[in-house]
Amino acid sequence: MICRANSAIIPELILELQTGRVDALILEKPVAQQHVKNQEGLVVAYVKIEQAEDEGGVAIAVKKGNQELVDQINSTLEKLKMGGDIERFVVEANEMLGVNRASRDMP
Repeated sequence: MICRANSAIIPELILELQTGRVDALILEKPVAQQHVKNQEGLVVAYVKIEQAEDEGGVAIAVKKGNQELVDQINSTLEKLKMGGDIERFVVEANEMLGVNRASRDMP
C-alpha cells in the first residue's frame, strides 16, 4: 500500500512504514528528507509524480472584495518563491518539529 500524507498524520504514517503496514509514503521532498534524517532505516526515492497544478497545494482565504490584500499576498508569495524561501521554511519547520517531538518524548 502507498499512502499520500498530509502533515497532521505523517508521524503515524512513518510508524506504519517502519512496521511494514504500508510500503511507501508520498511526501514533499523537504518533509521526506527531514524524516529520513531523523529516522534510521528510511530512504528517499526520487519519483516524479505527475499532478495537475490545481490538484494540490495550500490556500489562503481573503474576504471577498479585498483586492489590495490579495495583491499584497500574491506579491509576497512571488518574492518567497523566487528566493527559495518557501522550501527553506518547510525544512526549518520540520526541523523544529523533530526537535520539539524529541524533547516531548524524553522522560
